[in-house]
Amino acid sequence: VTDTHSNVDDPTRHALLSRIFAAIDATDPDFVLNCGDITEYGSRGEIDAYLATIPDSLQPRVRHVPGNHEVRWDVHGAELYREVFGPAPFSFDAGGLHVVGLDPTTLLQEPGLFGPEDLAWLDRDLRRAGQRPSVLFLHYPLSAHYYYVNDQDVFLETIAPYPVRAIFAGHIH
Repeated sequence: VTDTHSNVDDPTRHALLSRIFAAIDATDPDFVLNCGDITEYGSRGEIDAYLATIPDSLQPRVRHVPGNHEVRWDVHGAELYREVFGPAPFSFDAGGLHVVGLDPTTLLQEPGLFGPEDLAWLDRDLRRAGQRPSVLFLHYPLSAHYYYVNDQDVFLETIAPYPVRAIFAGHIH
């Protein structure tokens, strides 16, 4: 899922999200990825309303990365995101895959940037995964005519030696 844009002023969105997550839960997935823009403005109320739409049985299997809406509007947005969802980047193994959650968001900005530190982390993480197929997820689409991440060329060079099989993103609805 992506771009859920939880908004406390839009109860119809939460009713729809509840139905979506119930349908996902019924399939009993190993994991679910949310590619960011979880909220509209990054507020605690929006996060709480979003979390209330996820069945208890599914909550531990939903993994999140932030989108620009989590960090764009409030100087404390990134801090609140990390408090609720944990830090990014992160990785885990499931279903025979190595799954990597990435965060190139930039506080109070629309475009993103990985930066040397996160790219070095990614290189180490993919090296440790060895030949296990990897799936990456983040908010911004990459390559082609999408230039939402200012250092995407270095990112693509970083992952080139590894068996990355898919990159999932949102942002463009």
